[in-house]
Amino acid sequence: MVRRRATLLSLQEEPGDTFTVAFNVPAGGSYDVSAFLTQAPDYGSYTLAVDREQLGGVFDGYGPTVKRTGSVALGGIGLRKGRHEMTLTVIGKNPAARGYYAGLDVFVLERSSKG
Repeated sequence: MVRRRATLLSLQEEPGDTFTVAFNVPAGGSYDVSAFLTQAPDYGSYTLAVDREQLGGVFDGYGPTVKRTGSVALGGIGLRKGRHEMTLTVIGKNPAARGYYAGLDVFVLERSSKG
């Protein structure tokens, strides 16, 4: 399992804004991807991608109070050993949200039992 724990607050200002984080995979293969995210009154809606391949659907970061989600399953992906990039892209916001911020607390890659 590759688990990267860091609270990343992205201060995005509008749809289309992105931020990218690099990470290393110790062995190539198939991985199940999940994340622990943050919801807050000033958070927007966004997608997550690994090496430009979108995983999961649109995450609505709006919440009436600041809170951390449980594990959010994003799907599976094949990765080679070495460096990769995870990109968050803001696509909009919930009508109740006051902004386009985004928060990523933990990004998890687990070797898939599917191969």
